[in-house]
Amino acid sequence: MFPLTFNTANKIAVGVMDNHVTGTLCDALGTGAPILATLMVNDRLWGHPGWAGTLDRLTAADVRFLDPRVGHVTRPAPVPSGTGGQVVDGFDPRWVVD
Repeated sequence: MFPLTFNTANKIAVGVMDNHVTGTLCDALGTGAPILATLMVNDRLWGHPGWAGTLDRLTAADVRFLDPRVGHVTRPAPVPSGTGGQVVDGFDPRWVVD
């Protein structure tokens, strides 16, 4: 489980392996390994025209999304702009184990 940013999500959705993280995630997608990601994408970027396609590709690859505000797997949703610190402060790592 890891925080998945707009940049990294878009890269792995199209197979860009330009650093260790994206390379590892692309390998995982290619082998069908389970991926649990916490989307940290704000509501401004959520409206980007390419974002829906990225979510579709990741969902089709069986990537699961843990909502960092409530601690369970949900349908992907944006993090309101400016609340990243609050989300991080409220995140309980035990949610991942549960």
